[in-house]
Amino acid sequence: MDENIKGINLSDRIVGLLEELPKIRYEAKEQILKSQIKQKEYHDRKIIKEHTFGIGDKILLYDKAKAQQLSGKLESK
Repeated sequence: MDENIKGINLSDRIVGLLEELPKIRYEAKEQILKSQIKQKEYHDRKIIKEHTFGIGDKILLYDKAKAQQLSGKLESK
Protein backbone atom coordinates (compact mmCIF):
# COMPACT_ATOMS: atom_id res chain seq x y z
CA MET A 1 0.00 0.00 0.00
CA ASP A 2 2.90 2.37 0.70
CA GLU A 3 4.07 1.84 -2.88
CA ASN A 4 0.68 3.04 -4.20
CA ILE A 5 0.90 6.21 -2.13
CA LYS A 6 4.43 6.95 -3.29
CA GLY A 7 3.53 6.23 -6.93
CA ILE A 8 0.71 8.77 -7.07
CA ASN A 9 1.70 12.34 -7.76
CA LEU A 10 -0.18 15.38 -6.53
CA SER A 11 -2.13 16.09 -9.72
CA ASP A 12 -3.39 12.48 -9.92
CA ARG A 13 -4.45 12.66 -6.28
CA ILE A 14 -6.35 15.91 -6.85
CA VAL A 15 -8.11 14.51 -9.91
CA GLY A 16 -9.05 11.40 -7.96
CA LEU A 17 -10.47 13.45 -5.09
CA LEU A 18 -12.45 15.65 -7.48
CA GLU A 19 -13.99 12.55 -9.05
CA GLU A 20 -14.87 11.00 -5.68
CA LEU A 21 -16.20 14.17 -4.06
CA PRO A 22 -19.69 14.20 -5.68
CA LYS A 23 -20.20 10.55 -4.73
CA ILE A 24 -19.17 11.19 -1.13
CA ARG A 25 -21.44 14.26 -0.94
CA TYR A 26 -24.37 12.25 -2.29
CA GLU A 27 -23.82 9.47 0.26
CA ALA A 28 -23.56 12.00 3.09
CA LYS A 29 -26.76 13.71 1.94
CA GLU A 30 -28.61 10.38 1.91
CA GLN A 31 -27.37 9.55 5.41
CA ILE A 32 -28.54 12.95 6.67
CA LEU A 33 -31.99 12.44 5.13
CA LYS A 34 -32.27 8.98 6.68
CA SER A 35 -31.30 10.37 10.08
CA GLN A 36 -33.79 13.22 9.79
CA ILE A 37 -36.61 10.85 8.89
CA LYS A 38 -35.74 8.60 11.81
CA GLN A 39 -35.61 11.56 14.22
CA LYS A 40 -38.95 12.88 12.95
CA GLU A 41 -40.61 9.48 13.45
CA TYR A 42 -39.24 9.30 17.00
CA HIS A 43 -40.36 12.87 17.74
CA ASP A 44 -43.84 12.27 16.32
CA ARG A 45 -44.27 9.21 18.55
CA LYS A 46 -43.49 11.31 21.62
CA ILE A 47 -46.02 14.05 20.84
CA ILE A 48 -49.04 13.78 23.12
CA LYS A 49 -52.20 13.78 21.07
CA GLU A 50 -54.89 16.19 22.17
CA HIS A 51 -57.96 14.45 23.56
CA THR A 52 -61.46 15.40 22.57
CA PHE A 53 -63.90 15.24 25.43
CA GLY A 54 -67.60 14.79 25.07
CA ILE A 55 -70.43 16.07 27.22
CA GLY A 56 -70.77 13.92 30.30
CA ASP A 57 -67.22 12.51 30.19
CA LYS A 58 -65.54 12.33 33.57
CA ILE A 59 -62.10 13.91 33.66
CA LEU A 60 -59.47 14.60 36.28
CA LEU A 61 -58.85 18.30 36.83
CA TYR A 62 -55.33 19.33 37.82
CA ASP A 63 -55.07 22.61 39.70
CA LYS A 64 -51.44 23.68 39.90
CA ALA A 65 -52.11 26.28 42.59
CA LYS A 66 -53.46 23.62 44.94
CA ALA A 67 -50.67 21.19 44.11
CA GLN A 68 -47.96 23.72 44.89
CA GLN A 69 -47.88 23.93 48.67
CA LEU A 70 -45.70 26.46 50.40
CA SER A 71 -43.29 25.30 53.08
CA GLY A 72 -44.03 28.22 55.38
CA LYS A 73 -40.44 29.35 55.34
CA LEU A 74 -41.31 32.74 53.86
CA GLU A 75 -44.38 33.45 56.01
CA SER A 76 -44.20 36.27 58.53
CA LYS A 77 -43.97 35.38 62.24
